[in-house]
Amino acid sequence: MISLGYYPGHGNNVSISDAEFESFIDMHEKKKHSFLMHFWSEYQVALEESGQFDEYNFFKFTDPERLQAAIDRLLPITERR
Repeated sequence: MISLGYYPGHGNNVSISDAEFESFIDMHEKKKHSFLMHFWSEYQVALEESGQFDEYNFFKFTDPERLQAAIDRLLPITERR
């Protein structure tokens, strides 16, 4: 999505709430919870700081690589088993 210029937390795009991710974390071993929460927090910060909306409400990326890196760290964790 990012490579196509879509901001993953806005509009009709797919989004995940904190509660949904916390429910997901609860399915993992307790010893992994803080590790997973760290990656989730890292993703949220990268999402907020990766760009900004212009006057036409179009998102302009300023640092898409940071957001992509945060997503890449979450992907192995969220992969269906």
